[in-house]
Amino acid sequence: MAPVITPTREFLPRTVVEELKKKPVWVLVHEAGSATPKERAAMLSVLEDAAKQIQEISAEVVSDSGGAYVVEVAPQQMATYFPSSQPHRHDVSDEEIATATTWWDEAIRRGSGHRAAALGQFGRLLLPSEVATRLGITRVTVNNWRQAQRLLAIRLDTSKYLYPEFQFAGSPDEGEMGVLRHFHEILALLPYESAWAKAKFFLRSSPYLGGHTPLEVLKSGTLEDIERLSHLAQDPGEMGS
Repeated sequence: MAPVITPTREFLPRTVVEELKKKPVWVLVHEAGSATPKERAAMLSVLEDAAKQIQEISAEVVSDSGGAYVVEVAPQQMATYFPSSQPHRHDVSDEEIATATTWWDEAIRRGSGHRAAALGQFGRLLLPSEVATRLGITRVTVNNWRQAQRLLAIRLDTSKYLYPEFQFAGSPDEGEMGVLRHFHEILALLPYESAWAKAKFFLRSSPYLGGHTPLEVLKSGTLEDIERLSHLAQDPGEMGS
């Protein structure tokens, strides 16, 4: 049996040992083959120290009821390993509260102003739930019809869509399924991006329509009137709208 050779502990300078500690274990193992006996002894010392630290950590491991293991990690280590993307919280000053309150008050005032302006121009505005009840459909269908430009809706400062009541039929003679006949056809032709501009179009009288509004034509106009309205919707600027 070959004799077991125990390396002699000949220590290198501290700076050299510190450099060895910075290297991964696999690098130390790889370099041990070409290292001097003194260097191998230092490498062995570093590995033994690492093993002791692992044992100390293992002794602090606490087992929970589910069989998993939880290691106590210092707050500084947590901050290093798991940096938070959340902004640092701080106590809110009276000045910041006053600024936020002013901003919200202004937003509420502005929203109330927009609502009043809309009511003044367009009349009653219906909530999606009110439209669903009126037409006998679901709120999802109401939203789908809005996206398909079968219904016209405007938004104020809130995220809710509001539907001008003028687009809905007052009787079966004015339109099937509760919406004015030909309304969605004219709505789809309008070149405006703004829903407010689209709503105003239906309420503005036009010489091209004999002084009538598009809304009046939709309610009681002839087929010839509807055709003229279609031309007007495609180019409202040049046809006296």
